[in-house]
Formats: sequence, structure tokens, C-alpha cells
Amino acid sequence: MIYIMTAMYYEARPLIKTFGLKKDLNYDKFQVFRNDDVVLIISGVGAVKASIAVTYILTSLRRDILDDDIFINFGICGSAYKKNGIVICNKITDHCTGRSYYPDMLFKHPFLEGEIETFPNVINERRDMESDFVDMEASGAFQAASLFFLTCQMHFIKIISDFLVTDNITGNSVEKLVNDNLDDFVKWLNLRRNICLKEKKILTNYENVYIESISHNLNITDSMKHEFVDLCIDYKIRSHDDLSGVLELFEKYKCQSKREGKIYFGKLRSKLMEL
Repeated sequence: MIYIMTAMYYEARPLIKTFGLKKDLNYDKFQVFRNDDVVLIISGVGAVKASIAVTYILTSLRRDILDDDIFINFGICGSAYKKNGIVICNKITDHCTGRSYYPDMLFKHPFLEGEIETFPNVINERRDMESDFVDMEASGAFQAASLFFLTCQMHFIKIISDFLVTDNITGNSVEKLVNDNLDDFVKWLNLRRNICLKEKKILTNYENVYIESISHNLNITDSMKHEFVDLCIDYKIRSHDDLSGVLELFEKYKCQSKREGKIYFGKLRSKLMEL
């Protein structure tokens, strides 16, 4: 299942048309559109509304989140630099609290990549920013979604709409902007979804045995194990190599504490991200 949150209807309408989503009248607090594979909720503008909307839909569905489910916060953003296109956020900072959050960047993409800063108001001055990009929802969406998803399942996709001059932004211009970038987004989403569907085919039984053994020996958490699996999948997709040569280097380590395990897992992570 793909869960998508947008702030505005104009951001959502091209997705609704492309995925053939229908309005679900069972939901009266927010507008919800869905089919068998995609659920989209429109939160309204602002981090608080985003957090409430994400929590609302994920609890209302009464459905367990599966390993191959994906959460996407999709919408527009402002940019400090004169660049156009789609941005995938590798760091999210809440301007009000100063707290930062880090979605895992395990999957290839053709987009710009950078930090986004979430403000409670529209920003028109570069001096107010400490990041490359700005929006009004990402930090709230992350905080809520992280209660249900692992960070490797969460993606924050923004389309640059302005260079901190927002006077000409209208609903119609937002919808046109989304339509102009929609093919690239859908192409990436299909690739991302296929990675999930093919996960069991990518890793051999032999490699899965290695993963189980190393996870046990390093005494890592369930979240770290999930990241470990994603790293292995990404490594194989990038390198087309057998994993056993890398994994056998770490099978010999046996850690007595989670702290020690984190140290060796950090080394393992670096090794799997070398390519």
C-alpha cells in the first residue's frame, strides 16, 4: 500500500487522476481518496495539520503497516537557489523546535537532494533559512508517520514552486507544476514499489541466512535489522554482485551489548554503501 499526504487539493488532483483514486465518503474529518493500492489524504497547510492528518488516516484504516508499504509526503516547496524540479529530502528540520529528522536514503533516484526546513508561515527572505528548501508540513508529517513506518519506508518529495517569491503562486499554477513533473515522479514511484515487490527475489536464501546470523551476532534492534536488509537489497541492485563476500567479513563478530553492536553495524553500513 502507498500512503500519500498532500497539504492542498491542487497538489493532489493530478495524483488523483493519474492513479484513478475515488473519494472515500467514510472519512469526514479530511478529504481521503483511494483505490486498492493507494490512499491519499489532504491535510491542509501546516505541520500540525499534517501530523493530525497522517495519524488520523493511519489509525482509521485499522490496517497493520507491512514491510513493503510506503509513505510519501508530496507537495511544493520554496528554494533558496534558482533550481527547478523535484527534490527528495534527506534531512528535515523543524524551524520552531530546531529538531532535525533523517529519512533513510537507500534507494536510487534522479531528483535533487537536500535539506528542507519546515516553517509555520510563508518565507520570503533567504536570511530566515538555514537550509536549501522550505515548506510548511514535512516535520509534522515525519513525526506522525515515524510512529507507524520505519524511516526507510518514508519519502518526502517536493516540487520547487518558487525562489522565495510567492506572489504569483495560485492553485492553478500549483496543479500545472505538479502535472509538469508528474511523469518523473510516477516513474520513480513504480521503480521504488518494484523494489519492495521483488525484495524476496533479490536476496538469495544463502544471503538471507547470512543476514539472520549477523543480525543475531551483532545484537542489533529490529529497526536496524530492517535497515540492514534494505542496505543489502540496495547493494545488490547497484553492484549486481553476490553479497556473501561482504557479509562473511562480519559474521565472525559477536557483540555482547547493543552499544558494541551499533559500532560494528556502522562499519557494516559503510561497507554496503561504498559503491
